[in-house]
Amino acid sequence: MILAIVGFVAFFVAVVGAIYSFIGLGGFSSFTPGMAPPAGFVALITSIAALTIIFIGLIIVFIAEILQIVAFFSIPEQMGPQSMRGQMGTPPPSPAM
Repeated sequence: MILAIVGFVAFFVAVVGAIYSFIGLGGFSSFTPGMAPPAGFVALITSIAALTIIFIGLIIVFIAEILQIVAFFSIPEQMGPQSMRGQMGTPPPSPAM
């Protein structure tokens, strides 16, 4: 859980850094009409997309944990011998000598 929080904070910092990169590189557009403004925009979009993917992954992990809890509490407390009857099938025939 702590690792997830650290990861979320790291990606939040990356998004904030990409926003400032986008703003900063946008100011250079009058000096450098080349690739500086699109590079800032790509960094911004990439960091937001990565944060979205991580967030969706955390939601899926949370749902998986809930399903594991439900499966654990669905296990019967006592298993009788009749629940295992017929599971193994018939034994193979003995070899003829």
